[in-house]
Amino acid sequence: MQVTQSYSQKLEPISLVDEGKIKRIRGLVTSAKVSPQLTTRVVDKLREIFNDYIPDVWINVDHYKKGQCGEQPGYAVSLTAETTTGTILTKDFNFGNKKEFILPEDLGQRVAYSLLDEVFTGGCVDSCNQPTALLMMALSQGDNASQLKVGSRITQQSIIMMRLIDQFWKVKFKIEECQDDLFEQDDDLSDSDDAEDKNDEEMGEDEKSEGIMAED
Repeated sequence: MQVTQSYSQKLEPISLVDEGKIKRIRGLVTSAKVSPQLTTRVVDKLREIFNDYIPDVWINVDHYKKGQCGEQPGYAVSLTAETTTGTILTKDFNFGNKKEFILPEDLGQRVAYSLLDEVFTGGCVDSCNQPTALLMMALSQGDNASQLKVGSRITQQSIIMMRLIDQFWKVKFKIEECQDDLFEQDDDLSDSDDAEDKNDEEMGEDEKSEGIMAED
């Protein structure tokens, strides 16, 4: 397979501050030199968890037999969650070490909860792709500064990337807290004003998420 793509002469500034709501979840479970029943058990666990969250879930299975793959047996899971604004959050896991064998259901549960954790933290980019997004923001050209909402968790890799960008290109990032209605409670579901006040106190600082804006 050969892919040809023309290069971009410049990167335009971006403004990604609305992550939207999750509308579909897609996934791929691949296995090599293991029983196909293992991948089926992983898929069943994934659907069991995701169907309680959203009905539009589709998981494909790709199995490789002996002679179609390498010497190392194992299986892997790749998941994507797409939002109403076009944001895509991803999570990947692989397993191939017999010494650390875990049940297929445990692997499916770990992957599913990891993707839901990315959704819960909010943001327009997942934690794995934060450094790449920050690099593209620093290389963009234009009069306006790029804006990116990364949710409530900035990874250590992203912090290192911002330091390297400052060191090589002298581009600094401005980090601000932005209000988010993710944890806001619907008034119609509250029994009384006292219950609402109690919920607000328990939420505390969790009602805030991080927003990043690049400045030249």
